[in-house]
Amino acid sequence: MSCICALPETPQSSDVMLRQIANNARNIYASRASSAWLFGYTIKSLRHPMAHLLVTGGCGYIGAHTCVALLTAGHQVTAFDNLSNSRRDVVDRISEITRHALSFVEGDVRDADLLRRVFSENEIDAVIHFAGLKAVGESVSQPLRYYEWNVAGTITLCQAMADANVKTLIFSSSATVYGDPATVPITGSTL
Repeated sequence: MSCICALPETPQSSDVMLRQIANNARNIYASRASSAWLFGYTIKSLRHPMAHLLVTGGCGYIGAHTCVALLTAGHQVTAFDNLSNSRRDVVDRISEITRHALSFVEGDVRDADLLRRVFSENEIDAVIHFAGLKAVGESVSQPLRYYEWNVAGTITLCQAMADANVKTLIFSSSATVYGDPATVPITGSTL
């Protein structure tokens, strides 16, 4: 199995890290790997890219890195982000780094009408869901806000997917739910 590195071994700037991930993804694609492990899940059949992936939270830190890896591997990608914790210029940087166009929709996963429109106007094959709030302390002090954004937003997204007959969802959640791990990175076999 080939690996796309999610985190560098030494601290680096985001631009350097994005370039490193793009180079790793290019090497995997060039080697015709049958699968690659990326941020805790396996992307299969990089030789035969999926037609179209929707990445919610696609302009955030992990979402942007995922978009880089997917575009470099030959996938068509649409980033969907409300820019509450990210910047619009990330879309241009991703396209520049990967030399592939990244489609972008500014929107919120709680907006059912917008999601229906995105699914009706695009032939989305799968969704990678990173959109959500993530600060542990804030989630304790503002639980209803977090339920609305994270739980209701995910339900709205899943309903739009069901309506569009999109049956593949990769869901990302914070590793903080696992407490203090004995080893890092946390993998499926270390849980």
